[in-house]
Amino acid sequence: MLRQVLILLSITLLVFTFIFVVGNIVKLSDLIINKKVNPVLVLRLFLYLIPFVIGFTIPIATVSAMVLLFGRLSADNEINALRASGISLIDIIFPVLALSFVLSLLTFIINDKIEPQAHYSARRLVAEMGVKQPLAYLEPGSFIDIFPGYIIFIYQLKDNFMRYVRIYQLRDDQPPRVLIAERGQVIVDELRHKLRLKLRHVISDEVDPRRPDKFYKFVSDTYFITFDLPKNDSGKISRKLKEHDIRTLLGIRRRYKERGIGVLPIDIEINKRLAFAFAPMVLSIFAIPLSIKTARNETSVGITVVALITTIYYFAMLGAEAISIRGILPPYMSMWIPDILFVVIGFVLLSRQR
Repeated sequence: MLRQVLILLSITLLVFTFIFVVGNIVKLSDLIINKKVNPVLVLRLFLYLIPFVIGFTIPIATVSAMVLLFGRLSADNEINALRASGISLIDIIFPVLALSFVLSLLTFIINDKIEPQAHYSARRLVAEMGVKQPLAYLEPGSFIDIFPGYIIFIYQLKDNFMRYVRIYQLRDDQPPRVLIAERGQVIVDELRHKLRLKLRHVISDEVDPRRPDKFYKFVSDTYFITFDLPKNDSGKISRKLKEHDIRTLLGIRRRYKERGIGVLPIDIEINKRLAFAFAPMVLSIFAIPLSIKTARNETSVGITVVALITTIYYFAMLGAEAISIRGILPPYMSMWIPDILFVVIGFVLLSRQR
């Protein structure tokens, strides 16, 4: 069983990694052909992208191997033959579930230790290529503290438009003033060397000047805030949250919490990384009984099942993250919902196969 799974896993991992890499090769080729970037730098950039691709394709390759193997065994009645010989279904699937746990540990190591450093190195390399623009000072997914007296966090930034923005105005003898905006626009004034944020649907808890221990709600449909761009750019770029390992994130979380800065983005990143690391094992628990139940020998049917399972899982993870961002549930609950649901459904399907 392990030999068959490892063979299928190796093949599917190579196939899916190649598919994802090809898309990046096309983009990187444009840097060489049209932008005349040094091919050596482009090759380095390509190598930095590989850990991200592998961390993403290991869960897909794992569930593909399980679906193809157990679908074929079930279609050929080999599962029934083994069970008729006195081997329980748990005994049959235990070795491959143990392998999926090992793959989960490997996924965690890649996503927590290798991918963050590779992603940061790739962005630094892009900056060295001269791609950096004034807008790059606002890195989504990182705490931006290059503007004196302010700390900014942006969840999403596309072109000049932001979504879910938090701005912390630091004050010496008072808690920081927190501005929360649903969306906004970035306006770059290169002539005056300024960066202006146009925030929409802004909410803030303001301190009552007459009663410092009391707060009142400040609401504004449109709010402008202007920053001076740093005059000297040394080429250094701040790390995003996803470019730190979990140990570093916990240290950052402690420091920001002591300063009264909201740590929700850090909690989301930590729990998302941990939950996603278990994807190979979680998807295997769900896919194995489903494959036995469908009992198909055709590869095309197996690939369809794989596409359906992984698509539902990744969209569930995105939905869980959105729930955390909107404050409906804390990250340590919402980010684990997809894993828990897939495991519960998987064990229910397994119990019906016994």
